[in-house]
Amino acid sequence: MRQGSNGYWYIYWTNRDRESLKTRDKNIARQVFNLRKLETRDAELQALAKKAPTLQGFHDEYIAFRKGEGNAKATVDNDSLALRSLLEYTGDKLISDIDSRDVDKFHAWLMTPRMIKTPKGKDKLFDGCKKASVNCYIRHLKSAFNRAVRWGYIAKSPYGGIKQYPEPEQPFRELTDTEIREKLLPAIKEVDFRLMIQACLQLGARGGEICAAHRDWITEEESGDGGKRKWLVFPDTKRHMSRKVPIGPEMEAILSQLPEKGYLFPRWRRVQTVSHKLKKILRKIGRGDQWLHGLRHNTATKLSRNGHPLRARMKLLGHKQMSTMLRYDHSDDRDLIAAGDSLHFTPILKRAPADKDTKKTQTRKKDT
Repeated sequence: MRQGSNGYWYIYWTNRDRESLKTRDKNIARQVFNLRKLETRDAELQALAKKAPTLQGFHDEYIAFRKGEGNAKATVDNDSLALRSLLEYTGDKLISDIDSRDVDKFHAWLMTPRMIKTPKGKDKLFDGCKKASVNCYIRHLKSAFNRAVRWGYIAKSPYGGIKQYPEPEQPFRELTDTEIREKLLPAIKEVDFRLMIQACLQLGARGGEICAAHRDWITEEESGDGGKRKWLVFPDTKRHMSRKVPIGPEMEAILSQLPEKGYLFPRWRRVQTVSHKLKKILRKIGRGDQWLHGLRHNTATKLSRNGHPLRARMKLLGHKQMSTMLRYDHSDDRDLIAAGDSLHFTPILKRAPADKDTKKTQTRKKDT
């Protein structure tokens, strides 16, 4: 809004396109200008509302797009579950009609116990989602509605100001070396399955990466000190990037007992099967609090305890952000005590011996 040379006020839509407010009074011009802005915004919202699909239509389009991006099946399934759950609560309304109030009520509905129908048609009491599960819904729905904004379906995401629920940090008790050697490994009867669990610990790899491990992924490259070193290169990890892990002496011994061609563990191709089988074994040895992915946490914690640099640990485990790496580092009181005892800036002071006269005085007082 600018005043022209004739004293009248104008709205300049572009450098050449302008609209007269038909007044020389600045206050009146400001009021008219604000009304015109509201009218323009309402017109844009109406245009978006006509263009916006229903929640069901957006679900179908968004899920097809996510599959085309090459995302993992589990990720796409979680996207679909989050949108279908929101659809179940709000009904098949336009996505432009969903606001932050609907979102807050939806989260409360997720955590509320209720009766649901099982796939066989029977009634079952659902205890409600925990906050950690609701946070998973929030992450997937926030990503979906941000995409709707980018596509021009809505002007503002209803998840714009929504934050995840604070989660209490779960205590993690790692498997000690003694538990692994004397309890876990002896409890595994199948030799190839035992070698697979050892490989998980040695490489710090995800369960899906170990199941897909192939002989062709083993390469030999220069180690930087003039020699050569074998590496296991995971070509497509969770972040869709390759990651190479050095093969140490213990991993070399494991590889010598595995097939020389094809998959390293041909019997164990489904990560769900591996996870369920390991969980049963962990319960038998009294460590039901551990799980398959917990082995990766064990490796990360041991690397930290051995004093390896943070950057080296991040590269080994394939973490791009420091915050992710820190979630895998489960330091406890032993580490705090060791860190405190290692600080020596001055010589340890010894207690000065007491004078002979002082000792005689103390002896007289006791006799008295």
